[in-house]
Amino acid sequence: MAAIETLELFRQVNRAQYEAEFGEQAPPFDVTRPDKLWCDNSETAGNYMRISRDETGKPSIVPMTMSRELAASVNIPGAYRWPKYTPAPTQAAAQFKDETGRIVATVPVQASDLTMEDETRAIALEVGGVFARDTSWAAISVVWPADEQRRLYLVHVGSATYNAGQLLRQKYVNGIGAPGKWVNNTSGLRWEPAPQPTAQLDPKVNPVPVPCRQLAADEEFRQGWGSLWTVEKRAPASAGDEAVRLLRLICQTFRIQY
Repeated sequence: MAAIETLELFRQVNRAQYEAEFGEQAPPFDVTRPDKLWCDNSETAGNYMRISRDETGKPSIVPMTMSRELAASVNIPGAYRWPKYTPAPTQAAAQFKDETGRIVATVPVQASDLTMEDETRAIALEVGGVFARDTSWAAISVVWPADEQRRLYLVHVGSATYNAGQLLRQKYVNGIGAPGKWVNNTSGLRWEPAPQPTAQLDPKVNPVPVPCRQLAADEEFRQGWGSLWTVEKRAPASAGDEAVRLLRLICQTFRIQY
């Protein structure tokens, strides 16, 4: 006698078990999809059998198909650790000179004020703003190291102007990729973080079933104590049972009443 779950072909895991096995976090949980706690990366993934139950709880084995991409993916409840946003240090500095050309002050540029051009254009598109280069006197005075690709960029939103680096810093306050949305009201443009969903909102949403193997020729589902269904070996037929079976078969074949 064995639990029905012993027919399953893949182990179901939580987030900690997935990370221990694969060396990386499972992707962020997607509340719009059912839980999927197993994965199959094989070349033949997608064509399976699974356990189904009728309204009384009686099990049977039925076909199940899915794409290889879905078979290889997981959707595991729990919190995702978003990467911390830490701008790389910079040696860029603004040099201010007097009328003779002598440097009278050197002011380091804050790394958090710097962005790449493509980052700035992307965030300008997000907020419905306009990309611009900072052409202020202080920005023009910056001496850029040869290995520094970032620059001082601006985003114009209506009549307001924002440093692109500071917008990124807002957006990534809870980590790169953490959920949230931009809000633009009388107080100006700001990032509003959203809570991270870590479990299904509707408890009626069932997880994606785990594929299972077929019953062996000598196995069957059997209901036991407490209406619990298990997988059990069929008892071998006795000589008497086999004789009765053959007699019934002969009678049915020749339409003999018995």
